[in-house]
Amino acid sequence: MTVYEYRKMLLAAYLGSYRRAPPHVKRLVDQAMAVSLRSAATEEEKRLHNLLVLRFIAEQDFSVSRICKALHMSRGNFKQATAAGVDRLLVLLFGVDGVDWG
Repeated sequence: MTVYEYRKMLLAAYLGSYRRAPPHVKRLVDQAMAVSLRSAATEEEKRLHNLLVLRFIAEQDFSVSRICKALHMSRGNFKQATAAGVDRLLVLLFGVDGVDWG
């Protein structure tokens, strides 16, 4: 497993367990999401940020269908957009080391 794969797996686990995570994990995710929001310069970056919020951070557990409807995306695009949002967050957290160069 590469460092990139490990970091992506760890971040995905943190996001996936956010609602029941210990405070130190929530703090890390909250800080990363704050940077994500501040740095979202394009509509697509804002959409990816909002996707992660609705999928992992929001208190209410929204269905995939509801998230897709809210963000005007197809269900087929959901998984790819979620992966792109996590990749964007990896870059914000780790800089160029958050990029999969392979």
